[in-house]
Amino acid sequence: MRKKAFMMYMASLFAGCALVVSCDNENSPVEVAKLEVSPTTVNVAADGGDTLITVSSNVAWTVACDSAWVTVSDQEAQSFVINVAANEAAEERTAVVTVTASSLKKTITVTQAGVETEGATLSVTPESIEAAAAGETKQLSVTSNSDWTAESDQTWVAVSPASGSKDGEITVAVAANDSIERTAVITVKAADKTVTIPVTQAAKDTGVILSVTPDSVNVAAAGETKQLTVTSNSRWTAESDQTWAVVSPVDSLNNAEITVTVAANDNPEKRTAIVTVKAADKTVEVIVEQEAKQEDGY
Repeated sequence: MRKKAFMMYMASLFAGCALVVSCDNENSPVEVAKLEVSPTTVNVAADGGDTLITVSSNVAWTVACDSAWVTVSDQEAQSFVINVAANEAAEERTAVVTVTASSLKKTITVTQAGVETEGATLSVTPESIEAAAAGETKQLSVTSNSDWTAESDQTWVAVSPASGSKDGEITVAVAANDSIERTAVITVKAADKTVTIPVTQAAKDTGVILSVTPDSVNVAAAGETKQLTVTSNSRWTAESDQTWAVVSPVDSLNNAEITVTVAANDNPEKRTAIVTVKAADKTVEVIVEQEAKQEDGY
């Protein structure tokens, strides 16, 4: 009887100990993972460099990067180094480094500047092209340190290639001209630089036409402006033999107008000027006659 009671006592004592241990385990605090990194943004020059990152965590952590130009080295318990390769492009670039500890993640944004390039240079020779009416092919020489494009504003002038890089040649093919003299403009661009090449093609050889109306002009003594009408199929020039009669423009192409500006005449006598218009072997003269200044009382 005593033995049975002793056994029951021991069993109850053991159960009580187990209960105490079980309760102790349930009440033990669970450690929460923590993670901090510094700095969280990194700015790097185009030539690259290394940056030390500090890590504060109470659990194991890992680090990874999304770009091949950023690597990690010298990883310690509380730090690592970000290594950034040189950027050979002109554009800025960005990468993200991610630190992971348990379920926590912290990111570090790496921004690297683009390499500085010298300003674009561009020159084109010759500075202008003159083509025969029958059409012909010309060459332009491009000198540049950059990529460039070329285009013509007229379909009868074709440029090839339409783009290139650094020094190169442009072939300009000018089609035959069955009409009057004509012009086009070739534009070559490299970054912020632009060069324009004027192309002038002679008219088909049908003989130069030139006429000017009226053939004479009468102007009041007070001075005034008159208009002359030029009809031509070619390039022409205009000039006056007197400074008091000014013509504009002094040269033009095909049909156009000439403005003759006559100053006041302060002399008591009439005066005369001659405006001469020329196109190839053709010449037309227009007489400008100005009245004399009237004396007081007349």
